[in-house]
Amino acid sequence: MFSLFRFFATGKDISEIKDKNTIDKLYKKYRLKVMLAITVGYGLAYPLRLALNVDIYRNDGFGGPYSVEKTVKIEMRKSN
Repeated sequence: MFSLFRFFATGKDISEIKDKNTIDKLYKKYRLKVMLAITVGYGLAYPLRLALNVDIYRNDGFGGPYSVEKTVKIEMRKSN
């Protein structure tokens, strides 16, 4: 069980980067990666959320949102 928690543990500490050019290069690199990840993530998540949305409105002749009471009325109407 503890091996599962070790998977989420932080890694060993590394030394601080002191070279300003290296810091600037890494900052520009990761800034672009983060912006691309946010843009692509939102670009995929929003349409998928809309496509996988559960439809709570249905054309059952009663109008309005779907409810259990309306389902009972539909089933009773179908059985008659």
